[in-house]
Amino acid sequence: MALWFRYLLLFLELSFVLSAVIVVKLEDEEDTKAMTAMIESKIDEQKEVLEQLKNTTEAQDATINLLNSTVQNALHYQQEQINTLTEENKGLKSEINQTAEELKQLKEIVIAQFYDLNSTFHKGYNVQERQIKQLDDQSKRLKRDIQTILDSTKGGVPSWFYQTQLCYQWRPDGSGVGQCGAGEPRKLCAYVGRNTQYYRDDTDRRDGGCRMQWGIISPNAETWFRSVKICYRWYADGDGGQCGGGVPKLMCADIGSFTQEYRDDTDRRNGGCRMSWMLSIPSSSPYWLTRARLCYDWYPESDGGQCGGGATRKLCATANSWTAYYQDDTDRRSGGCRMSWGLYL
Repeated sequence: MALWFRYLLLFLELSFVLSAVIVVKLEDEEDTKAMTAMIESKIDEQKEVLEQLKNTTEAQDATINLLNSTVQNALHYQQEQINTLTEENKGLKSEINQTAEELKQLKEIVIAQFYDLNSTFHKGYNVQERQIKQLDDQSKRLKRDIQTILDSTKGGVPSWFYQTQLCYQWRPDGSGVGQCGAGEPRKLCAYVGRNTQYYRDDTDRRDGGCRMQWGIISPNAETWFRSVKICYRWYADGDGGQCGGGVPKLMCADIGSFTQEYRDDTDRRNGGCRMSWMLSIPSSSPYWLTRARLCYDWYPESDGGQCGGGATRKLCATANSWTAYYQDDTDRRSGGCRMSWGLYL
């Protein structure tokens, strides 16, 4: 029941009590009756109002209950819809996750197959590339062999090769003028089949030394001959300060150029310098060039203990082979060592 309705009933009870008090105090009975009748009439009117209010309140309560029931039903229906959508979303999410996992597996399979195909392709490509290179090399060798045969009908080796020269050039450094050379030119060259003019080596305890270089010049050679090199190697068999001057232990020079400068400064310090040379040619070279030899000739002027170190007077090596080592150990002893180089077939 509404709170305001309870207050109204309390007001009516108080009205009844007030009416009784008034009745007692009235001296005139008729007035009392009239007042009583009036009060009863008012009470009846108030009862009617209260009844109307009661009916209105009950109607409102019924309406409120109906609205509440309707709202509850609507909320219950919405909750059921939400639950249904949630379950559907769960199923959809599961399907999406499953599809994503399948796509991931498919991606891994595709990537693996791609790498397999790529590896197979590269392997096949590399094999074909090697085969093509081998065929190309065979073709070049065949061409050169044919050229060799044709050259042999004309006397063997092509004429341009006989215009090729092996060269040696030198220069003194410091006060080495009297220790290097003996009036010969600073550049000594010789055509195939000959040796260069002899160079005199007589380094000693005087200041300075001799700078030495080797090269092959062939201005009319075929293009493939540019792969040929002249190589020089050395090592110290005693005090290393007498040899090299800071250059590598192995040096090569292409056709038309010279090796780096090797510094010869042997003196009375312990040991000397070991020297060796080689004609380097490519594997596809014609047969006639494989028979070519690089030779080094030497002899002592006076005290032979300064030259050779037990090497023979003529050191030759076929293409792609090193000559035996020659020992340079000139010092203050009498005389020096004479040196000469050449190419031969």
